[in-house]
Amino acid sequence: MTKQLLAAAALLIGSNASANETLDFSMGSISGNTYAIGVQVAETVRANGDYNINVKTGGALGNLIMIGRDQAQFGHSSSGLALAAYNGQEPYEQRMENLRGIAKVMESSFQFLTLENVPIDSLAELREKQYPLKIAVGPRGRENELLSRRVLEANGISYDDIRDWGGRVEFISISDANSLIRDGHLEAVTILSGLPYAPVVEINSARQLQMLPLSDETVTTMQEQYGYTATEIKASTYEGIDSPVPSVAGGVVLVTNSNVSAETAYQLTQAVCSDQGRDRLATLSGSISSYLASIEACASGIGIPLHEGAERYFSEAGIVQ
Repeated sequence: MTKQLLAAAALLIGSNASANETLDFSMGSISGNTYAIGVQVAETVRANGDYNINVKTGGALGNLIMIGRDQAQFGHSSSGLALAAYNGQEPYEQRMENLRGIAKVMESSFQFLTLENVPIDSLAELREKQYPLKIAVGPRGRENELLSRRVLEANGISYDDIRDWGGRVEFISISDANSLIRDGHLEAVTILSGLPYAPVVEINSARQLQMLPLSDETVTTMQEQYGYTATEIKASTYEGIDSPVPSVAGGVVLVTNSNVSAETAYQLTQAVCSDQGRDRLATLSGSISSYLASIEACASGIGIPLHEGAERYFSEAGIVQ
């Protein structure tokens, strides 16, 4: 994050207590893109109205709980988690039907990567051969692990199956997986991220990877049951992976709740999706810049119903009816 954004964050956290409306933003870590998004949006909204805004750190899974309980009024998550929270699906125990969408700002693509010398070319072949795969799927309770498990289950494979075949399933971060793959202790990893993802580039530079495609049936299941979208990871996204790979993607979405006024939700949406808003956010990362090329991108694939204020903004822009 730039020094200017950090300075702005400090001003926002200590902002005018006599403002007409107080909003708490729950974003990601202070060094990450989503926190910077929160700072940018807060600056714009405060300039256009009488708001006291606190930008706080959080996480994609927990932010939805905070927003659903009205302990925060705005934050980031993913389209898949937002839909799960709205419907009361795993990892959420209760429905949060008051969640509402504002915009989508990035896409994260699911990547199922194995070392090139692993003798399987698909998940169907993994099952047929009962290959003893040694794989890292991310920490338990995170979206990456949840999606990895669902993709495997859609192909008739459980974690217990992999263990029964002589393989391993590790619930570790990508940085830990990197070390274990380099050392020969693991041979596969899953990740849900923007493209290209630097840790994958790093692994691939040391040990050549291949990416397993998702079948049409798996993609359809992820779409219909869990709210992901079909995508194709372009050839040469990573060196040595020379063909496009079918997969699914989830959006990095900005969310509020139905208690937030229509006018405030309108201001939040405008701060993100106007030409000026998209230009400001595009300076934060290449992933945001490449995705937010149009206002249409802002309104697509959010996963949950739009807030009425966001709906009004997109309607005025001719995006939704």
